[in-house]
Amino acid sequence: MKAIFTIGVPRCGKTTWCFERMRQVNQMVSGRIVRLCPDDFRLTLTGMERDQLKKKDNYFKKELDIFIDNFWRNAPRVLQKTNLIFDECNLNWEELRKRVGDLAMEGYEIEFCIFPKDRTEITCERDKKLHERYQVMMDKLETKSFLDFCDAYGVEIFHVKND
Repeated sequence: MKAIFTIGVPRCGKTTWCFERMRQVNQMVSGRIVRLCPDDFRLTLTGMERDQLKKKDNYFKKELDIFIDNFWRNAPRVLQKTNLIFDECNLNWEELRKRVGDLAMEGYEIEFCIFPKDRTEITCERDKKLHERYQVMMDKLETKSFLDFCDAYGVEIFHVKND
C-alpha cells in the first residue's frame, strides 16, 4: 500500500496530477487508489467552498476542522489495503511528519510529490502565506534532519514537472 502526499501551493497542478495518477493506477490490476482532499470534504459536508466558510462563526469552522482532522487520522484504518493520495498543500512540517509516522506504522510506503510554484499567482492573503510556508518547506527539504527522517521511514521524493 502506498500513501502519496502532494506538496505545493494552491493552483500548481496537484489535483490534476492526482486525477491522472488515479486513472493510471485504477487501470492497473494491482489495486485502487483513493484521493483524500479536505476542500472536497468541506464542500460535501457543508455545501460551501472555503471562502464561503470564512463568513461562518469560528465555532462552526473549528468543529468542521476537528471532524476533518479526525477522519484524516483514521483514514488508513477505514480504507484498509487501499492506496491513498492526500491531495492538499501539506505545508505544515510537524503535521506531515506525524501523518507519515502514523501511516508507516500501518505498513504504508510513503511518497512525497513536490510541485513547483513557478506558474502560480498570488491572488489573496492566504496565497501569500501559503507561498511563504512553501518556501519554508522547500528549505526544510535540504536539511540533514529531513533527509534522515525520509531515510528512517523509507520516504521516496519525486519532483513533479509542469509542462
